[in-house]
Amino acid sequence: MPRTARPYMIGRYGMGILSCLKSRDGLFILFNAMKIAQRSETGAWTVLEKGWRITPFGISAIQVQLNDSDGVVVSLHGG
Repeated sequence: MPRTARPYMIGRYGMGILSCLKSRDGLFILFNAMKIAQRSETGAWTVLEKGWRITPFGISAIQVQLNDSDGVVVSLHGG
């Protein structure tokens, strides 16, 4: 029986939860269970929801921003 991919928490943003989901379809960033971005095979981030911005930050972290906010830096390893 195949295992179902489950998101894991990587941080908080405002009143919401940021999660990472690794599945057969790729690597996704979720905000309150809504997919907001997907990482391509080249490592670039594609935004899936209007207003969001994902920027690589160091080796295994990203900065997540909504519209023109300061955003938050989170590790893709969780925590």
